Amino acid sequence: MTEKERVLKYKDYPEDSVGKRVYDSVFLPFQEYLKKYYTNPDLSTWNIWQAKYLEPAFDKNRHEEMIKNFGYVSIDKHDFESQYRIYQELESDKRLDKEIRRFIGFLAGNHFFKNHNITWQEWFTMKNWSHPIHKNNDGRTINEILGFKYGSNMLKCSLPQMPHWKRF
Repeated sequence: MTEKERVLKYKDYPEDSVGKRVYDSVFLPFQEYLKKYYTNPDLSTWNIWQAKYLEPAFDKNRHEEMIKNFGYVSIDKHDFESQYRIYQELESDKRLDKEIRRFIGFLAGNHFFKNHNITWQEWFTMKNWSHPIHKNNDGRTINEILGFKYGSNMLKCSLPQMPHWKRF
């Protein structure tokens, strides 16, 4: 069964339902999908991440606060050197606002790139960027997403939901 066949069952689901969103993700042209779902997205989770983790992570006087908020057992568990280096490397990418650059830097500090043995440049070209361990090639790369209006809003909704953040 193809992806299109699998999601056809959601065609008549009500607007604002998860099923309809899944259907639209497959059948709407990508720009229309972004416009429909990411023009004014709910960024409450994004804003919580910014306030609770990212702002303290990028303020040397608040590193201990971030460590406590994030649940690290010690400050040595976060790689601040990688965090700041990646953030600085991304400063020249004008497609990314400061918050997204910080988030990607924070990913580096949390060993995401090291654990997957990839660079952020490689990550930006992966169709399975949300979950690099899976060999799914059905998605769009970060570079592709950033080429569309509202693409950065999609990233802001997706980045905090990555499987990387799940703790077992």
